[in-house]
Amino acid sequence: MPYSLEHTPRSPLIYELRTYELKVAKAVEYLELFRTVGVGFITRHLPMGGYFMTETGALNRIHHLWIYENWAERTALRVAASQDTDWNTGFVPAAFPLILAQRNACLRLLSGSELLSRVCANRRRIHTVQSRTDPLFARRLLSLAYLQGVPAETSPTPGAHAGFPTAAASPAPAHIGLWQVTSGYRPNTCILLQACDEADVLDPPGAGTLERELLRPLAISPLQ
Repeated sequence: MPYSLEHTPRSPLIYELRTYELKVAKAVEYLELFRTVGVGFITRHLPMGGYFMTETGALNRIHHLWIYENWAERTALRVAASQDTDWNTGFVPAAFPLILAQRNACLRLLSGSELLSRVCANRRRIHTVQSRTDPLFARRLLSLAYLQGVPAETSPTPGAHAGFPTAAASPAPAHIGLWQVTSGYRPNTCILLQACDEADVLDPPGAGTLERELLRPLAISPLQ
């Protein structure tokens, strides 16, 4: 039987995808500050799901995913973060001047994965900062695609790393998550996040793909 959106439980969690445009050649500088200073402060409060830098598309762009139980939790946690002295004095003055523009999107989960479920279960974990000698990035690439409308079926098969996933009995290992954008950037589109190896880099995007970027997850990113 096809794995259809119609039979996929709708998660009550709120996923927020935030996108920052950095100054030219400043993305790595920002990420170094985040992983060696900021991540320990901000994850005292905010539930981090993923942190990524683009390899294709708009360069010097970073995406980060945050996972909230509900809107009230998001509001309370963001207020707490805004009042954190360590965050405001140890990270913000050095990092925020590197940002040129910001946007966000609130997402509703349509189809997940075991990896995403594990990340959600541990979303309130406080992350330990890294040293500059630790690897900055994880080993594999991810693919993030904006899709036009809601696909009728959500399960990807190997090789379907962009565009509309094809029908299958269960999600393939490459599949991480499919979300519908409910507000913010590109409402009523869908976001598909999948693993992507080097053999898939030159695969053309499927019909209905509005944007597709290859991402490099940080080594500290829960989703990678």
